[in-house]
Amino acid sequence: MIVIATYTLLLTVIDPSFWIHPFGPLTKNVPILVMIYGLYAHECSRLRQVERVRS
Repeated sequence: MIVIATYTLLLTVIDPSFWIHPFGPLTKNVPILVMIYGLYAHECSRLRQVERVRS
């Protein structure tokens, strides 16, 4: 997530027109970050449930 966020911030500073580029090199990063966070949160909750079952 840090790599994607850094890439997005650097390209925003270097050339903000990438936000309106037809292939979306920056706009696609927002949903990708949301999906990564969702998977991370889901995995954390699943691991907590496994720990509760084991104890």
